[in-house]
Amino acid sequence: MSSIVRSRPTRASAAELVSTAAVTSVTVAAAIGMGRLFRDGSYLVPLVLAALVSHGVSFWGRRRGMSLAATATATTAAVGLVAVWVVLPDTTTYGIPGAATVEAALRELRQARSLFADVVAPAPVTDGFLLAGMAGVGMVAFLADWAAFRLESLFEVLLPSFFLVVFTAFLGGESNREILILLYLVTVGLFLLLHPNWLQRSTLPWLAGRTAGELGWRLPTGLVLGGAALLAGVLVGSGLAGAEGPAELWRGRSGGRQ
Repeated sequence: MSSIVRSRPTRASAAELVSTAAVTSVTVAAAIGMGRLFRDGSYLVPLVLAALVSHGVSFWGRRRGMSLAATATATTAAVGLVAVWVVLPDTTTYGIPGAATVEAALRELRQARSLFADVVAPAPVTDGFLLAGMAGVGMVAFLADWAAFRLESLFEVLLPSFFLVVFTAFLGGESNREILILLYLVTVGLFLLLHPNWLQRSTLPWLAGRTAGELGWRLPTGLVLGGAALLAGVLVGSGLAGAEGPAELWRGRSGGRQ
């Protein structure tokens, strides 16, 4: 079976840069929308920073021709390092994480899990919540970049951020709800307007020499991405809340928790 290897230009085209900015704006809007989970705005910089770092490293990995696994590793390391610098800088040695950093991070995450099991949003902005939030936003950004530029998809790109928005709506308070939802919808609209331009430039020459069978991988891969995003949302949500499932989370919203 013959294979076709597409060479990638050394420099990103204007269409790719614009599309990357559009995808990034969707993730940033979803991260800003998580403010409904917190009592004050101190969550904003760490979560937005996680989105920017994840998208930036994903872009760098694509331009370097790195594999998906290598890019995922680099993105995870970068987001983790930035999270440590922002949230737990005192546990590092000249900025280098060590055993004390790992111990502190695990302790803060356990405390966040315990706290979330007893409170209803908006919750206090704790180190544990920030670490979990930055990890979640970083994962959403990586999945979105993967769908947009490696799977060369359109609507599948929105699935990771959509489930983050649903998670926020499920547990979040009512403060600034309309404004935050409108912000997300505006960025989604801009993405749907701009990304097809890159898709057309990127895929049409390649599609010309493909058969229907060779293109059949796109649908199942998109379904796998959607399933992964849904599973990640369920696991992260249940893990953070210390709940047994969505029903327990909903009971917490209706007054079962203080």
